[in-house]
Amino acid sequence: MGILHWLTGDDMFRLNNELKQLTHQSDYEFVDRLPDGASHEQLIQSVLGMSLLGGTKLIVAKDPQFLTQPGAPESLKCIDTICRNLPNEHSLVVVSTKSVDGRTKLAQILKKNAKVHEFSTFKEWEWAKIKEWTESQARSLGVPISDDVIDTLIAAVGTDTGKIAQVLDTLSVYGVGKSQVGLTELEAVMGRKVGSIFRLTEALRRNDLAVIAEELDALEKNNDEPVKLMGLVVSTLHAHWMTLLLMSDGRSFADIGSLLERHPYTIQKGFPELKRCHTVDGLGRKLLALSDIDIGFKSGRIAIDTVVPLMIAALQ
Repeated sequence: MGILHWLTGDDMFRLNNELKQLTHQSDYEFVDRLPDGASHEQLIQSVLGMSLLGGTKLIVAKDPQFLTQPGAPESLKCIDTICRNLPNEHSLVVVSTKSVDGRTKLAQILKKNAKVHEFSTFKEWEWAKIKEWTESQARSLGVPISDDVIDTLIAAVGTDTGKIAQVLDTLSVYGVGKSQVGLTELEAVMGRKVGSIFRLTEALRRNDLAVIAEELDALEKNNDEPVKLMGLVVSTLHAHWMTLLLMSDGRSFADIGSLLERHPYTIQKGFPELKRCHTVDGLGRKLLALSDIDIGFKSGRIAIDTVVPLMIAALQ
């Protein structure tokens, strides 16, 4: 039997990237891209016709009929025919952009006979996986990116691998001739706002009031809504408060990471500075003061243009 690949998942950037690599392998002399949703007959005909060609062939089938109707007898017959007749030295790539129930008989047949490539969107708490993938992408593009810049990029973009790759691709131009790409280059690509968010979160951890005030003002002038800034500050301080509280209770960094949905390494790395600059009681008082400002704004008692100055005062 030839090689059967099954590409599945909802992270379309990584899935399409893998598909691109498979279809550009130099050892295939023919590449047959079937229409999306190819019928049983189209797929079987293409597979059976492989042996008539003199060279090696790769077939690409995106969301074929047998995947969209996994319980139908015709679908099971189709995949059985493919597995029995896929000639040696030839390959079939089946791409499913929609979820396929892994409990179905068809999915079990695919898992048994195919090389499965799964590309599910990274979850927010899978920081280590996102970071590892980003580092790999940066290396492949020759971008000498610093650890802090990777953290800032992921914090700004989230789990969208396509956007991360786009930024890294641009950074590869900015990084030509440089030993390392830093925050300055990232700001040049994504705007000063990215750097401000990084500097603000770092300043909140080390309780640097001057930098906190400066970056909050900068973000507000950059048209960031005060309510969103409030959310960023509160979520950051709450995570710090929980970290100190849980550590005092004897919890491990792994436990805290799981509870806060953050990578334990990131928490452990910043903990010495956090412990030196904050206390549980001190952070608790600040969170209560910020809560009062939030309630005051939402009730109409506090004007929107006073939210940031009041936040800065509450963090003193």
